[in-house]
Amino acid sequence: MGRTRLFPVIVLVAACGGGSTSPPADGRPPSDGAVDATVDATVDAGLPDAEATDGPPDASATADAATDGPATDGPATDGATDAAVDAPTALELAAPEAPGRHCRYGGQRIVRGVDDGAGGATAGDGALAPSEIDSVGYTCGPPPAAGMLWPTGLDSVPASTCQVPSGTGLRGVTTAPAFTQVVFPPDPDCHAGINDVSCTDAFRPMALRQSPTTRRFYVAQQNGRVLTFPEGGTAATVALDLSTKVIWGYEPGLTQFAIDPRAPDRVYVTYITCPASTIGVGGPSCVDGEQADVRTVVAGFRVLADGTIDPASEWLVFDIAHARTEHNGGGAQFGPDGLLYVGVGDGGLFPAVAPRRLDSLLGKILRVDVHAADGSPLPTATPYRIPADNPHVATPGARGEIFARGVRNPWRFDVSLDEGRPAVWLGDVGLVTSEEINLAHAGDDLGWPDVEGPYCRSNPDQVTVTTGTACLAGTTPPVAWYRQAEGVSVTGGMVYRGQALSGLRGTYLYADFTTGNISSLTWQGSGWTRNLVVRTSGAIGSFATDLSGELYTLDWWSGAIAKLVPTAATPAQPAPLLSQTGCVDAADPHVPGPGAIRYAVNAPLLDGDDVYKERWMYLTNGAQLLEWSDTGVYNATPGTIAVKNFDVGERRVETRIMYLHSDWTWSFWTYQWRADGSDAVRVDSGRTDSVDGQPWRIPERGECQLCHDDGRLLGMRVEQLNGPMYYPSTGRWANQLDTLRALGKAARLTVPGFSVVPVPPTATLPRWPEYDDTAAPVGERVGAFLTSNCAHCHRPAGAGRGNFTMFDRTSLCQQALAADIFDDPTMRVVVPGDPARSMVWRRLVEDTLPYRMAAGRQRREHTGSALVAAWITTTAATECAP
Repeated sequence: MGRTRLFPVIVLVAACGGGSTSPPADGRPPSDGAVDATVDATVDAGLPDAEATDGPPDASATADAATDGPATDGPATDGATDAAVDAPTALELAAPEAPGRHCRYGGQRIVRGVDDGAGGATAGDGALAPSEIDSVGYTCGPPPAAGMLWPTGLDSVPASTCQVPSGTGLRGVTTAPAFTQVVFPPDPDCHAGINDVSCTDAFRPMALRQSPTTRRFYVAQQNGRVLTFPEGGTAATVALDLSTKVIWGYEPGLTQFAIDPRAPDRVYVTYITCPASTIGVGGPSCVDGEQADVRTVVAGFRVLADGTIDPASEWLVFDIAHARTEHNGGGAQFGPDGLLYVGVGDGGLFPAVAPRRLDSLLGKILRVDVHAADGSPLPTATPYRIPADNPHVATPGARGEIFARGVRNPWRFDVSLDEGRPAVWLGDVGLVTSEEINLAHAGDDLGWPDVEGPYCRSNPDQVTVTTGTACLAGTTPPVAWYRQAEGVSVTGGMVYRGQALSGLRGTYLYADFTTGNISSLTWQGSGWTRNLVVRTSGAIGSFATDLSGELYTLDWWSGAIAKLVPTAATPAQPAPLLSQTGCVDAADPHVPGPGAIRYAVNAPLLDGDDVYKERWMYLTNGAQLLEWSDTGVYNATPGTIAVKNFDVGERRVETRIMYLHSDWTWSFWTYQWRADGSDAVRVDSGRTDSVDGQPWRIPERGECQLCHDDGRLLGMRVEQLNGPMYYPSTGRWANQLDTLRALGKAARLTVPGFSVVPVPPTATLPRWPEYDDTAAPVGERVGAFLTSNCAHCHRPAGAGRGNFTMFDRTSLCQQALAADIFDDPTMRVVVPGDPARSMVWRRLVEDTLPYRMAAGRQRREHTGSALVAAWITTTAATECAP
């Protein structure tokens, strides 16, 4: 017979916290002692049968008992025996939850289930075995009363077994300034601090080449000038000036410079211009970003005996029309086969229509031969011939120059040989989801605009992204890609062929223009492995090599040219198992090791509602946190180690560790927990697994750099740490900053003077409200949420666009979108009273790419989006100005 009646049994346990006016002698809050438990059992004495609500009762209680056996509910509390009861008991059990990852201030762990003996458990025993549990929740308690706080939570910290691994946070590589002896000529387009840092280097360098015959270097500048200096020389001069022809700005300009390896007295220059009829003495009349008849030009020039380039010798190789001054591609350069390869972008037309079409040169990699069959240069009247083995030579209606198709903006490429076949390494800049690194062979279709990274786009809008795979058919996937949570704009690099960096020989290196990170791709037998090589503060727009194969980077913003050089230290390599790192208890890796200082943040980076985080740090070898002046931001010193656990419900999934090395470089490591929870294993390359049926991203080491772009610990702010914390080793509640100050681990660095002074009293310092603190205005809680969850990217000099710092919350209303990814032209960053037209709220609640935010978030969360919606509909109109 079925279940006829469910009797809820609720065990309620008092929450942690209390009203003591002073810390007790033993330092423990009153609620840490005996558990006050009550049992509220609801029985059916005097109540009608449960079946009466949905049908007639059982015909006979005797028959019911005979059929199903004795009731499993146990005796009724009124002493009567209810023979009709035969159903298992629904239980809701509450047990104390210590302060920690689920509840910062402690509370109750609520377990619900049916005491039915499922999975071999004992039915009717009043307890819930794991197999009988339906759900687990938490009811969190309030913060401790002020009178419960001690002056410090810890009097001392024991010696730590957690130490920074020997070596550097990088891969034995760094960048060093190159050509520091060269004086570059002043440039009339360079304005210090406005479009350059100091105007002492080359202005917006786009290409660096060395002549194989004269060993002279050439530096192409974005504004149309080419500089030159001899190897070992001390002064650069202007070799070619095309500034009256070239449109330059953010994307367009003189974009590439190549020297013909078979005829070094010929060079090929790629530049963006307007039609000849609009070009005047003062330069082109169309401007950067304007929709006009724009041309990508590849032109040849002759080099004179003194190393200068004759501007009158120009002949056209390609003159390709496109709609806008963006998505211009990587220009022309020679491959090891002596052929000229040209990377052409899709021209900026949106939606894009040409990249996969064979009758257009837009969105392609082209390949032509500028030499005759005997290797001599072709006459300028016949600038090139099409190689007979180009893939579409015999295709009706196709342009025979096409080598590969389906690219968006192939910003920088390198031609190599892959098992004897010519192959083009290229970085293809994405729209709003992915940055691609492709290895294109003859005839490959890379999929744009229908494919971006691993995603499909639904036409005709080309913005909506799906995870379907239908669009992938017939396309060549990228060898690697990264989300625009990790970077914003890929700069394609080169295969390293030099001698100085022996560990990188044969490795492909590339960069992200926004973060300055340089990464590598290495073949590991069955796939390509990405690794962070070096972090820079520059906007790397191009890579280059000298005649010996050594690699250089060109900084678009500062003009600096740097060389990749080896460092003395070897890369750090922590233990393969978490239990072996010393950063956890070796016997129980779920808990910290000795010397750990637990901490929590007032406004956490939110993930899914079932994702819980636990944090602690080690400040070893004299490490401390220094606040730079009164900015609120703490900077760690070498010896700092930060640890964070990620739990999904009751299961521990991941532990991340950040180490700050003695050379001030950070290394980032992730440990993935085994299914049985016994230990966690170091993960050296990212992947996506499933946790409770939902995807969970295990990050690559380089992915951490997007948020921690200068090694910042995001929670290390005055406003975040200024609040109470429970310290289990002493049983005390205390303010975190008071505790760090008492331990000598937190101080302030004053400017000017650079003197270290104590942290001021915490009562005088700002504190961000917690999200559920209804005593704080909703606008202040939204400000804390935006700053904690968004501003690490969306801030001045950050990887994202816009500025979401707490102090600029008032400027968000009616602000136009920085990226036009929504179809609604009336949408703004914030529209008071209308969350649906407010980009801030929409990007929190959308589940599809590219609309969804934010970087690194594993699950959709609801707390922050509800806060933002409440603010927009209530007080935004009065708190921010249009």
